[in-house]
Amino acid sequence: MTQGIPQEVYKQRREAVLDAIGTGVALVPAGESSNSLTGLWDPDWNFYYLTGIENEPGAMLLLEGGQQRDTLLFLRPLDPEVEAWDGLRHTIGARLRQQMGVEKIHRLSALPGMLNQAARRTRRLVCLLPFAAYNRPLSADLAIFKQVADHVPGVKIEDMTDLLPALRCRKDAHELALMRQAVSITIESMLEAVPKIKPGLREYELQEMLEHGYKTRHARRTAFCTIVGSGVNSTVLHYRANDEPMQDGDVVVVDTGASYMKYSADITRTFPVSGRFSEEQARIYDLVLDVQKKMIERVGPGITLSSAGDRPGVRGDDGGDTLGTWDYSSATGSDTTWAWKCATWAAASARWSQAA
Repeated sequence: MTQGIPQEVYKQRREAVLDAIGTGVALVPAGESSNSLTGLWDPDWNFYYLTGIENEPGAMLLLEGGQQRDTLLFLRPLDPEVEAWDGLRHTIGARLRQQMGVEKIHRLSALPGMLNQAARRTRRLVCLLPFAAYNRPLSADLAIFKQVADHVPGVKIEDMTDLLPALRCRKDAHELALMRQAVSITIESMLEAVPKIKPGLREYELQEMLEHGYKTRHARRTAFCTIVGSGVNSTVLHYRANDEPMQDGDVVVVDTGASYMKYSADITRTFPVSGRFSEEQARIYDLVLDVQKKMIERVGPGITLSSAGDRPGVRGDDGGDTLGTWDYSSATGSDTTWAWKCATWAAASARWSQAA
């Protein structure tokens, strides 16, 4: 199995943020738990990117630049009654510091006073989380900073919400290895499940085969809700029911991906339910495959997906799609949008293949 990301890498990421914010103070929350028993809790992805911590709901990461240049982690207080149900948590000490990869750990009760002190020292509070629309609740860091500014005169709140996306969009060798592993798991599981496609198989049965394959290969979760759409359902971009039986002569579109150690794959492929495409389906499939190959060749640094698709050879000389203007009603038996959807996915798949 591919190894995870070392704690030293998370520390380097925090140092990069400290370098960028200068004399400012930033706050990154882990997010709150819903106490739901229907699935695992996920931390805020920015918090996870900077800490690798995935089991501390309510935690806060405080980064202070300037002469102080400090990283502090604040955790919920211990609660024996809650922990009797959810599992034991460690007291603050050497073991917890080693586990979290952060030297300075406090309980959340200390955050208000320590954040006030940091604000008085720097007079700059830096927002890293994306801002919400005006009709939505404030982003967590901005909401807290506005309260601090009400209590500490002269504090300035600044927008640096582009910082973390800029850091996260460049993947290091560890991240690329995890992404490739997620892709490999998805491919292996798909190759294992696809030969079992046949008329009468329900869409959710194929979904189950795929996701069982992920778990047996140590990817416990999917990157998103698996889409398995056959017949006319193959034309629904975000089809979710996955409950129809597959029919002879139809195609089935599978849009799925394994999530491995928080890094995800996303692969979309189209298969004939009967095991063989009709002449019309095969013609469309080959055209889309040709577009995909051309897109893969053209994707590179500085190239956007739209500009790659607009180049000669990907679109027809008359400005229309390479797929032309044929009647595709026989492609799925009833719908004419399957070809358009395949073209869209081919472009997306090309982009993913280059990234992975």
